[in-house]
Amino acid sequence: MTGEDLRRRIKESGMAFNEVARRMGIPSQSLNSICKTKNVASDKLEKVCEALGWTMGRLYSGQQTVMAIGDSSAAGDYANAANAEALCKALDEVAAQRRIVERLITIIERGENGQKTEK
Repeated sequence: MTGEDLRRRIKESGMAFNEVARRMGIPSQSLNSICKTKNVASDKLEKVCEALGWTMGRLYSGQQTVMAIGDSSAAGDYANAANAEALCKALDEVAAQRRIVERLITIIERGENGQKTEK
């Protein structure tokens, strides 16, 4: 997702830009810098989603994909909608799995006795 698309989605959410930054725990200038990038990193997108109370799927569901080949634009629109829905579900699953892996890493780093171990 481009920074421009992300800025548009934040605006569409109805939440103030400064509030999104505050909930992310970063200055609004940092969020502004993120929104100027060509390709926003997935970890930044996840943090924006957390701040908005959205899933990654919801963030991407507002994206419009245009595909028109000859006279088959209606079929393309249907296919795009189905593909977008499948992509949204897959993104949500990947985000959930990433959170599980991060939790497991934390548990492993702390060791069996609950104390952080040396690396």
